[in-house]
Amino acid sequence: MPLGMLKCTVSWFSAHLTDNQSNCILNNVKMGCHSTSNSFTSLLHEWVRIARSGKISTEKFRQNLIETFNGRTFYLSEQNRTIILSDHKRASSSNAMNLHTFYKTMPPLQTNPVISDNDATFPKLDSRPMDLVFYIHRALEEDLKYLVSLSAKLSENPGLFPEFKNRFDIFHKIYQIHSNSEDEIAFPALESKGALRNISHSYCIDHKLEVKHFTRISITLNEISELHGREIEHYRLCLKLHDTCMAMHKVLSDHIYREEVEIFPLFRQCFSIEEEGKILGQMLGRTRGEAIQEMLPWLMTYLTSDEQNAVMSSWLKIARNTKFDEWLGEWWEGMTRHNNNNNNISAVEYSPSVASDPLEVVSKYLLKEVGTRGGGAEKEFHFEKVDEPKFGGGAEEKGSKKGKTKCDDVAEIGNNKECRESNNKEHPLNMTQEELEATIRRVSRDSNLDSQKKSHIIQNLLMSRWIITQKMSSQESSPVGNHEGEIPGQSPSYRDPQNLTFGCSHYKRNCKLVAPCCNKLYTCIRCHDELTDHSVDRKAITKMMCMKCMVIQPVGPKCTTQSCNGFSMARYYCKICKLFDDERQIYHCPYCNLCRLGKGLGIEYFHCMQCNACMSKLLFVHVCREKCLEDNCPICHEYIFTSNSPVKALPCGHLMHSSCFQDYTRSHYVCPICSKSLGDMQVYFGMLDALLAEEKMPEEYSGQTQVILCNDCEKRGTASFHWLYHKCPNCGSYNTRLL
Repeated sequence: MPLGMLKCTVSWFSAHLTDNQSNCILNNVKMGCHSTSNSFTSLLHEWVRIARSGKISTEKFRQNLIETFNGRTFYLSEQNRTIILSDHKRASSSNAMNLHTFYKTMPPLQTNPVISDNDATFPKLDSRPMDLVFYIHRALEEDLKYLVSLSAKLSENPGLFPEFKNRFDIFHKIYQIHSNSEDEIAFPALESKGALRNISHSYCIDHKLEVKHFTRISITLNEISELHGREIEHYRLCLKLHDTCMAMHKVLSDHIYREEVEIFPLFRQCFSIEEEGKILGQMLGRTRGEAIQEMLPWLMTYLTSDEQNAVMSSWLKIARNTKFDEWLGEWWEGMTRHNNNNNNISAVEYSPSVASDPLEVVSKYLLKEVGTRGGGAEKEFHFEKVDEPKFGGGAEEKGSKKGKTKCDDVAEIGNNKECRESNNKEHPLNMTQEELEATIRRVSRDSNLDSQKKSHIIQNLLMSRWIITQKMSSQESSPVGNHEGEIPGQSPSYRDPQNLTFGCSHYKRNCKLVAPCCNKLYTCIRCHDELTDHSVDRKAITKMMCMKCMVIQPVGPKCTTQSCNGFSMARYYCKICKLFDDERQIYHCPYCNLCRLGKGLGIEYFHCMQCNACMSKLLFVHVCREKCLEDNCPICHEYIFTSNSPVKALPCGHLMHSSCFQDYTRSHYVCPICSKSLGDMQVYFGMLDALLAEEKMPEEYSGQTQVILCNDCEKRGTASFHWLYHKCPNCGSYNTRLL
């Protein structure tokens, strides 16, 4: 019986007994159950004494009992409880693990939906951050029920074995991540408030016992997979697997129930919403991106649409200082298409959100203007749209030969666009300055456009001539091909002088990347940035060259040519960062949305949601500064967030490169930003005390004092007059300044 319910029962029962009856029952309990501890007997005596004294009324007993029974859904609002009861049957029957089923019912995710201007992206739900734990608990229970049902069918239908094994592996991984987060983050945080003692130790023991059930199931699955046609042995192992699954279901269900009744209601009592968000952020900051990719579709399968919105709203709000929303959109590319389809399309068809190409923006506006006005005496400049956008054409040629040549060059470049000239229609390259100004004035006078659309069209009118010229020069200077010799750098590169290992000085890999900005091949992005005067957008890279077969192909983990037969480009490949590496341990942080060196989140590192930085577990307790990594090094002024150099965290919370720190501390001991001491300076300050004790101040200055401000404790005070050193009377630091 749960402890809370036992207290209510004992109190209610004792209120109807005499003193002799109560004492007799307690003595019988003590004598009849020798394993009962003295502390438990003392607890029963105390409950009986309080009930017999009349300090708690019957109405109070009833309220306590109601709270105990409602403790399982204590965190969930009344609205969510209604949804759970009405949709429980539907949610439990849905087992498709497809993220698209979640995003189909989601409103479009903006850059930061929680702090968006309209604040109407998600429905208003009375929820708290730790509600996510209850949603995970419900999904765990429902998935475990499904595993039990599958295990019962394995003996008759062996074809279900792959599905069972895959679902069990995902279930095991998610439960392990969840239990580790509770043991390392949630329970210690509750103990720090003094609400409970040794609770983390107690539940850690339960988690270790549950690991034994997972181990037994894994061993049985391995035994089943090694069977070959032995039906009797297969039947016996399937029965054993089913019994173990039922036992695990019983253990985990009881464990989850006790947590929800006894533990998690205390979070609402002991922590504010902001503190709960910080705790949940610490739990999520230890979860690898690969685990999130498996957890999100799995979790959303068992939630209603409103609950899905509540989960994503809380998650995005906790990670609002990070790049998590950007990673989410790049990981699931369909979400971007979903957002575009659900954006409010303006009444004008050339809206900036629809027509991103400047030439297309100009053509759509001028084409619409000509169609609206029906032609006129004034000369118009527009593009005729037939299947693909084409420059307006006519039978009679007009203009200089030079203009015609430019049009022909552009026609070969841009997306099947043909450039022609007529008596009433001219190409932007042939527009005079007066004609361009007249067109801009017409846009400015157009009453059908708001100010934002007017500025967008005018900007693209001014840019169109430059863009066409750039395309022409790029086409002439850098032809793109798929055969050797047509792209500069289409040859293998090596890391060693013997030319045995593919790669460069930065990475060991078997491919080169085609830089879209200059249409040249480079072994890595860092090689490109070092050899050119500009940087390449790694997310715009779409092609690579295998250094074994020298064939240019789409970016991927393996070579797609038949001659290479699936030749791996590198042991590690990130499709978001376009990063290949064959010798180091690298992980992609979903909150930085960058690849970092190390074994990964939850192993060596965690991501601080406030600082937006991946940090070593040794720095779990640190001074948080919002987005501290998104700043320049105070010494060399390089952007730290994307820097390849190691970073040093100062005690005050500011950051600088480790190499810069070593050079800087040769002559300074205070932070260059906030002027706080860079470490424990007690030895140095003691030396200054001894130095000042030996000095003799002139008589005219011996009684004078000076007002100072301490940079370390940030307090004001007075110090004896000195021309260099002033000791803080509060903390004893010499890191002070005169006021």
